[in-house]
Amino acid sequence: MSALNVVCIPFHDIKLAQVEGFRTRDSHLYQFFAEHVDVEKVIVFNRPTMLLEMILGKKKLLTAGERIYSKGNLFITRVSERLYAVDILDMSMIKPVTRGKSFIPELYSKHFEHYLKALSVLNVAEYVTYESSPLTVPLSEKLTPVHRIFDGVDNLCKHSTYAKLKSTLMNLYFRVLESYPTVFFNSRDSIEYFSAQNNGNVEFLPNGVDFDKFRQTYLVPPLLDELPRPCVVYAGKMQEMLDTDLVASCASAMPKVTFLMLGKVLEPAIKTKLAHLDNVKFGGDILYAHLPAYVCNADVCFIPYRVDSQHGGDPIKFYEYMAANKKIISTEIGEIAQYHNDEHIVICDRIEFVEKLNNLLGLECEISNRLPETMRWSYKADYMLRKAKTI
Repeated sequence: MSALNVVCIPFHDIKLAQVEGFRTRDSHLYQFFAEHVDVEKVIVFNRPTMLLEMILGKKKLLTAGERIYSKGNLFITRVSERLYAVDILDMSMIKPVTRGKSFIPELYSKHFEHYLKALSVLNVAEYVTYESSPLTVPLSEKLTPVHRIFDGVDNLCKHSTYAKLKSTLMNLYFRVLESYPTVFFNSRDSIEYFSAQNNGNVEFLPNGVDFDKFRQTYLVPPLLDELPRPCVVYAGKMQEMLDTDLVASCASAMPKVTFLMLGKVLEPAIKTKLAHLDNVKFGGDILYAHLPAYVCNADVCFIPYRVDSQHGGDPIKFYEYMAANKKIISTEIGEIAQYHNDEHIVICDRIEFVEKLNNLLGLECEISNRLPETMRWSYKADYMLRKAKTI
């Protein structure tokens, strides 16, 4: 494979990854793209930052790293040896307020010339594009890559926060399906949703894990060390998919068990609903670099999700739990049912959940999950790049 340049237009900006850690599918992938032996440069096009966001203190403008270009509203930062970020300041004040998320496609595409300038500064003439959001399609369609990769992470058409944009999103997804040579989805549910089962350009590619991070021995973090044992850990964002009633049922049935909820709480009502339970603890949004220590030292890891609120996702946390050789219980979501063994990995409905969790807590066994190499993020990054070179 000859050297590649990869332009990434991700759902999650690299600025977010620098704050929280490279924890999302797209940030894992562009991190491993930049480490790939056959890649020359990876250029991340961050979403333009609006002046209004900066005034309100909601977003910072610049990516951390070595500033190699700064002129007008365009900034280029070298993050690591082969990873670069492009930041743009947008002066919009009215449209972000009146149009909300529907303004995002225009926000990207209106700065097409800025992005072209960045590629010129970085001396990148030929490149592959990687996108993980349909909202970036209008920008991508103005670019001229040698190959396009679209990576469908969650199905935004099923997200309640994007409900008003559903018709726009459907249009964008179908533009991708009709014109992009390589399209990945991490869930078969999404492929079926768009009736793309027979599309030759569409492929199912589930999420993965960085084995090295979750196969180590860590000291027990102070927060976890202070809690009564046994301790059941959840690690991830908390929003509409989290079944708070199921968490409450587990905590009420097992008052001597601590339930540690780690991650950003996106819906305040979640804490309110669980506030009366003394054995449910919220540990906050743990830095991703520190997360393996919590997972590896948990007694059981769980994913109590509402099946009816799924949005075509595949839980990365499940693969991280597996890599850490933990006892796991989850409701049936994404593609994880295939790993159920009714012993140390249990995938069940909410009716059985409390009983099965109680059984897991009493289970004494040595766990050594044999994970295929195809589950590594490094493998998935390599597979995508090879796909781009062979089609």
